[in-house]
Amino acid sequence: NGVAMILHLWKGDWGLATADAACMACLAYLRFTRVKIVKLEFSCDPYASPNGELPYLEDDDTVECSTARIVDHLRSKGYNADHHLTREQAADTLALETLVQDTLRPALQHYLWLDESNASMVSGPWFVKNLAFLQRFNSQGAFGDRARRVTNNKPANQLLEAARSCLEVLSAQLRNQPYFFGDKPSYLDAVVFGYVAMFTGLPMPHDTLRQITQEFPLLVEHCNRIKHEFFAEPVGPAAPSASDRILQQSATRELWLSVGSVALALAAMGLYARSEDLF
Repeated sequence: NGVAMILHLWKGDWGLATADAACMACLAYLRFTRVKIVKLEFSCDPYASPNGELPYLEDDDTVECSTARIVDHLRSKGYNADHHLTREQAADTLALETLVQDTLRPALQHYLWLDESNASMVSGPWFVKNLAFLQRFNSQGAFGDRARRVTNNKPANQLLEAARSCLEVLSAQLRNQPYFFGDKPSYLDAVVFGYVAMFTGLPMPHDTLRQITQEFPLLVEHCNRIKHEFFAEPVGPAAPSASDRILQQSATRELWLSVGSVALALAAMGLYARSEDLF
């Protein structure tokens, strides 16, 4: 019958299957439910998505964006990782996912785009390298603007404390179980795994979220368990060698600088043209 659905994602790096929490959650859910009819497309093109973000799922004429809507669509096809949950556990899932998205998502957005060191040394160069050429010129500003909307311009310490409180609640819910609701992983496990994998896996110079996450060893162990049990096989393109990575990092820094130089040159040309009444 061929591939019925296509899931568009950010590619992976730094030992992560994908460099995005929502994409990671979707990948985990696919592994949990053993979906075989979804093709993974590491397009790195958020501008092709209806909401301007990855991931998104194509199924014939249907396009679903956001982890929750993608998972709902997979459930409608019979791929339900929550089939073993009680009504009370299903209600807990809804409440805890809301808490996660209200706290961990803003903290991660700040970590990536509003922390100056992280944005200039890791996030900015990486995303510029992986976007199409014409998309690179406004990417930093666009991602930064989105981060400010998601965080509602809250200060970093407030976001970090909210993230710590959320992780504390999640750790208490997990207790010493393999997964949040027993021996089988569920949608909540996928969502939390996506964030914890980012917090612990991104090589940030200002690694505040990594440090906070390490205060909750049960969650770190939960993340490692999912990696071991469901991501033993590689996902997506092969990771570069150490020597290739060094060359890529050097080229990426040069590209990051060249994008800035081109933007400045275009701005200067525009000012000159206006001063000479060329336009």
